[in-house]
Amino acid sequence: MKFMRTHLDSTVTFTGEQYLMYTWNNSKQNTLSSTADDIVIEFKTAFPSGLLMHAGPLHLSRSSRGYDYAHLAVRDGAVVYHVNLGGGRFHCTVRPHSGTFSDNQWHILHVQRTAQRVNITIDGIYSNSSVIKGKYTRLDINGSIVVGGNHVENLFKKTATQSPNFVGCLRNVKYSNDNDEITFKRGSSDPKMKEIGSWGRAKNCKIVDPGAAIGFVTGTAYLELQHWDVKNSVSPSIEFKFRQEN
Repeated sequence: MKFMRTHLDSTVTFTGEQYLMYTWNNSKQNTLSSTADDIVIEFKTAFPSGLLMHAGPLHLSRSSRGYDYAHLAVRDGAVVYHVNLGGGRFHCTVRPHSGTFSDNQWHILHVQRTAQRVNITIDGIYSNSSVIKGKYTRLDINGSIVVGGNHVENLFKKTATQSPNFVGCLRNVKYSNDNDEITFKRGSSDPKMKEIGSWGRAKNCKIVDPGAAIGFVTGTAYLELQHWDVKNSVSPSIEFKFRQEN
């Protein structure tokens, strides 16, 4: 497999309202099939969790043993990779030595799979290598590959791969396998590449302010407000969402 790294025309900001989709449902090609694949993504986010890339069926459950897919995401400040070659779900996690990858700094993610062997490297420093169990060696992807999110409401809720839409910046996003090389970017001339959602704010790499959005990744985490002098009456409000592990 030949892999050549190319740069996107521009860095794209994702606000959780848009995503890129490469689909071949309406073409003669029904499946992307490979024994080896290579993914490169540069990401920057201040949010603890977000979908980077998903290849394969979108509605998955823990019992979806027969469906091939690959799922790559930031999860609670770490990077997680799920893949199913047909024999059951395999997952691999990479964490920094201290802190998280949700530190609003650029990180370079590289995933390499050759048959059943998987190697994940971040920033050329943090890595994890493992072997997928079972007899299958090919990844047969049907339908589409999405980057940054998906149109399905509550995507992956109560499923094997729970990841909200990505909020932050992505650049140099590429997927390649035995026969195909796909670069995910806006303004692509490839008719199979679709830009979905509202892109009004997604220019260059705008810093997406979490705006009081705070991630609590442990059961003991909490937020304490300092003394607050208020001359007039106020009505505090809060918005929240949570993910419950099965």
